[in-house]
Amino acid sequence: PTPASRLTPPIHRTPSSRITPSSRRTPGGRMMPASPLPPSRRTPLNHDPRMGAPMMSPVRRGDVDVRRAGGARHVQKFAAIPPAVSEDPVTQEMLQTVARALDTIEYPSKQYIRKLVEKLAIQHGNKFPTYRFTERGDLFSPYVTVAVDVSMTFVDPNRGVVSISEFASLERVATRLVRGQQNLMSAQVKYGDIVEFDGEVTDLQELRDLVKRGADTVVLTGRFTLPDGWCAPMEFALRRGKALLPKRRRLEMLRASLRQHDYADAVHNLRTMLVGDRRADFVSGWSMVAGHLRFLAQQLSLLRVMSPSEALDYLERLGLSQEHSAEEWAKIVGNEIQRLALEYLRRSTEYYQAVLQNSGSDILEAIELGN
Repeated sequence: PTPASRLTPPIHRTPSSRITPSSRRTPGGRMMPASPLPPSRRTPLNHDPRMGAPMMSPVRRGDVDVRRAGGARHVQKFAAIPPAVSEDPVTQEMLQTVARALDTIEYPSKQYIRKLVEKLAIQHGNKFPTYRFTERGDLFSPYVTVAVDVSMTFVDPNRGVVSISEFASLERVATRLVRGQQNLMSAQVKYGDIVEFDGEVTDLQELRDLVKRGADTVVLTGRFTLPDGWCAPMEFALRRGKALLPKRRRLEMLRASLRQHDYADAVHNLRTMLVGDRRADFVSGWSMVAGHLRFLAQQLSLLRVMSPSEALDYLERLGLSQEHSAEEWAKIVGNEIQRLALEYLRRSTEYYQAVLQNSGSDILEAIELGN
C-alpha cells in the first residue's frame, strides 16, 4: 500500500493564510492561487474543521464512471443480473423502494473521507509510536467506488501483544472521534486465529481484561459522523505482527461461509485469496454489482445507536419509508446482497477458478448448487 505521506501534499503553515494543495508560493513568498478548478469543484459543499479543507461534492450512483474503477470490463457481463422479484406485494414494494433509493442517494465523497482519515491518522498516530498507519479496507481500494465503511488501522510488524496502555489510547481516540462511548457499536479481540471477543460493546472493562490476557489484534467500531450529516461505521484497530493466513485456513473460512449461506462473506474470503489482475477484476466487479447496496446496509446498521427520532430522520435521508422499521429494511437489503453475491460468484468463476482448482472442487460445486 502507498504510504499516506505520499498521498497527502505537504502543508506549509503561515500566520496569515491557510495553504491548501490548490495554492502555490511565489519566489517572494506570496500565496497565489493555482490554475482554476473545474466548475464541478469550485463550490465546496461544506467545511470540516478536522480536515482544514473544503468538502467534495456528493455523487449519485448514475454519476459514477465505472471505468475509473476498472468496472468497464464488467458492465456487459454483470448488468444482466436480473432484479429481485417477490410474490409478496409488501416485499416487492420494499424492493422497488430500495432500488429507487439507490439511484437518488447523494453518496458521500470517497475521496474526501479518505483524505479526512489520513489527516486524522497523522494527528493521532503519535499515540502509537511503534505502530504505523496502514491503508486497509474498501476506502483505500482503487477498485471500489463507494465508501462502504471506514478504517483507521495501525500496525506494528513485530510479533507481540497489544499493551493495556496502547488499548487505553485506542479507546480514548475512538471515543473522542465517534463523540462518546454510546456511539461505540462493536469490538473484536484476537490472538492469532483465536477470536476472544467479537460482538456488540456492552462493557469496555471486559475488553480491557481480555487485552491484559494477551491479544495481537484489537478493533473498536463506532458511528463516525461527517460534517454534512452522513455517518459511517469506522474501525479503530491496532495489530501486532503480519496477518498472513495460510491458504488452508482461508479455504476453511470460505467453506464455513458457504455452509452458512453467507455468500457475501464468501466473496470477501475469495477476494483475500486473489492477487494481481484477478483480484482487481473480482473486486471492481463486486463493487459494481453490490457496492451501493452494501453502503445502504451499513447505513442501516448505524440506526441502532441513534435515538428513535434521529433514526426516523436518517431513514428519510436514505429514501426509505418510515412505515417499515429499520430491522425490516435491513432484512430486505441483506437478503438482496446475499442473492447478488451468489449470482456474482456463479458469473465470476474465471477470476478464482484457478485458485480452487487443486483443493477447492467442492467449493465450486457448492457455489454452483447454491448450498
